[in-house]
Amino acid sequence: MLEIVDLTVKFGDYVALDQINLELRQGETLAVLGPSGSGKSTLLRAIAGLEIPDGGEIRWEGAVLGTRAPHTRGFGLVFQDYALFPHLDIGANVRFGLEIAGLEEEIANRRVAEVLEMVGLSGFHDRSTETLSGGERQRVALARALAPNPRLLMFDEPVAALDQHLRARLLAELADILHDLSTPAIYVTHDQTEAFALADRVAVLSEGRLLQVGEPERVWRNPASIEVATFLGLENIAEVRVQDNVISTPWGAVKGTMAPGTHRIAIPAASVQLDPNGPISAVVVRSIFVDGRYRVELQALNRTLVTEVAGPRPLEGSKVSVTIETEAMVVIPS
Repeated sequence: MLEIVDLTVKFGDYVALDQINLELRQGETLAVLGPSGSGKSTLLRAIAGLEIPDGGEIRWEGAVLGTRAPHTRGFGLVFQDYALFPHLDIGANVRFGLEIAGLEEEIANRRVAEVLEMVGLSGFHDRSTETLSGGERQRVALARALAPNPRLLMFDEPVAALDQHLRARLLAELADILHDLSTPAIYVTHDQTEAFALADRVAVLSEGRLLQVGEPERVWRNPASIEVATFLGLENIAEVRVQDNVISTPWGAVKGTMAPGTHRIAIPAASVQLDPNGPISAVVVRSIFVDGRYRVELQALNRTLVTEVAGPRPLEGSKVSVTIETEAMVVIPS
């Protein structure tokens, strides 16, 4: 449906997007994942027609969009800060795009009621946006984007301003809505949890460059580079040597099945386990309680090794033994 070919956007000498190539299929949700300043929002603005590219093309069903005006593209955009009109009630906010399209009042009102029900806000037509919570405001923004039946939906970090509980709830509901509608969508975020929860495919962006595109599990298990692995939160990155089913790591030798030779690997913290019979000896340097578990930094052969444990809390300075789930090792291409 959407095809981006060698897309380049510059701001003076600064290259915000550097020859980006992407495609989006019918009914697919593509998450564009990257840190602040990676070019994610610029990509959305270029697709929406709010930013004029300095090179390359954006095509929809084969037709080049060029400098076509944003309101003629048929794309819906949901922002992080909601971008609602404070002087209009909820019904009028949702109806805005329909009025621009010249839809008859009766038909527009039916559509407003339909999308408000879809986002769980039935009966909110006459309420002021000032009375809403952050989650409710984002639902209104979503309803407004859905109302004109857009051929493409785009989300610019829509839940970043919400608390963790609301974020998880809205993400689950959004996933259901996108699945039911089969409308292609692009979801921009810096949060890998959001991206992996929603996306059929993930595109990792950094400093205007596209580093990797693929299904979430494939990207997680096969990061294209150390840069991708680090951004995804993979830890314990090191070079290992493999011979006769023995993997020599900077922390000690462990048994495991891996192709002979030298490899760069990452070991997820959850795959490093405290085990009284483990082959690696280590000392606890630090332990911090995070999200219901202890994040523990160990020192083994003068190298830091990170693990996660449910409890009890390992005491700093204590000696422990460690085993590594070698099947969970992620190989990073050189």
